[in-house]
Amino acid sequence: RVGANAFAMLSQFDTLTLPALSKLNVASSETAMEQFFEPMVYTQRSYYMSEAQAMIIVNLPSATVLQLDLNASDGKTLWSEKMQVKAGKNRLAIPIEEIEDGRFTVQVSDSHNGVLGKTVLIKRSPHANAVQVDHDRNCLLVEGKPYLPVAPLTDLRRVNLPDIRSQIKYTIQYYADAGFKTLMLGGKPQHASEVREVLDHAHGLGIKVVMWPWGRAGWQVSQKFVEALQDHPAILAWLAVDEPELWAQEQDVIQTINHFREQDPYHPIFMNNSRMGVPSRYAGLNTDLLSIDDYLTNRVGRTVADTLESIKMMCDVSQQTRKPSFAFHSGNNLHNHYREPFANEQIAQTYGGIIYGMAGCWYFLGMPSTREHWQAYKQVNQELLSLTDVIFSSDQVMAIKSTDDSVLTMTRKYAGRTYLITVNIADRPVLANFQLPGGNASAKVLFEDRS
Repeated sequence: RVGANAFAMLSQFDTLTLPALSKLNVASSETAMEQFFEPMVYTQRSYYMSEAQAMIIVNLPSATVLQLDLNASDGKTLWSEKMQVKAGKNRLAIPIEEIEDGRFTVQVSDSHNGVLGKTVLIKRSPHANAVQVDHDRNCLLVEGKPYLPVAPLTDLRRVNLPDIRSQIKYTIQYYADAGFKTLMLGGKPQHASEVREVLDHAHGLGIKVVMWPWGRAGWQVSQKFVEALQDHPAILAWLAVDEPELWAQEQDVIQTINHFREQDPYHPIFMNNSRMGVPSRYAGLNTDLLSIDDYLTNRVGRTVADTLESIKMMCDVSQQTRKPSFAFHSGNNLHNHYREPFANEQIAQTYGGIIYGMAGCWYFLGMPSTREHWQAYKQVNQELLSLTDVIFSSDQVMAIKSTDDSVLTMTRKYAGRTYLITVNIADRPVLANFQLPGGNASAKVLFEDRS
């Protein structure tokens, strides 16, 4: 069925066929290693604080001896070393414990080709509520660990009214009781003090918040909002501007993003784009994260596969830019859509986006109106939270493919086990086989009462 997920947690095994809905069968096949286009040289984290080492990622077609130079802004070389590296991806450590805070350049070169690439390395003073970006695993880091947000959006535009504020707090409590760890909150800058009160409530419940200064206010209005809230421990990231390619000048958007960064250098800043913004590289995609909206329910006749095409396009750009990508999915969008998604569609589009490479998602707007849809919200949130370390594992693994193109697959290896995550995005039942490599066949299906 649509949205049927099979999670196989596998040990050393020979080749296994795992139908999307039924029994296990033994088969034989070869699979190829997952391959992604990446820059040749980049820094693992968006910035460093008290870490002893910084990691530089270098992708090479063949083994060689590299020279790494860490240079200050005045050109002075602070550290230099030669390293033997292998073909493929290399993670190379640079000691940074003794260097001062600042912005540095790492230059990578070899004796045959000269300079292969340069990347920026940033070191900042420690900050208790810092959120970093891991460009290697393409995810957010909270307290140095991968963080996968599944965040329904709640409207705070009338939070200045006491009764509405009490209702918002009740809603946040309801989400927390259901197991959600992240919300997106959209509020007006003139209500900063009331929004801070709501953030206090969210933080007390263990909720992280993606904060959106609601509407199309310029930086002059949003600045006071950021100043008032940037130090709050609940803040995860800032959505600075929404769909600007439909209404704003690119230079204004670039300046707005830069202003947010200057005001709050410890939390990722991003804009959300329509389907036009990402492929056109609107405003140079001058953001820490990528985000897109292309809603399943914005017109009659759309399918999960349709909306996932936009997400796949964004995820391809994410692989090239090493910026984690996210998407707004239709939630309760009845104020401007002709319907809200069915439960199985929500499962399919959420898992489909994760399999294509998303690092999390947002649900627009409000709580689902049906019990089945609400159960799907809770299901995907709880499952994805439990799989966070698996999804963002950097262990090398053989890609396991489906025999039916309607069944998407993600293969990961974590803590010595191989995981196969699948979802059927077709509007019909599908029986698919998965050709698994190596050893003795054994598998466990997670989150479903079957083997």
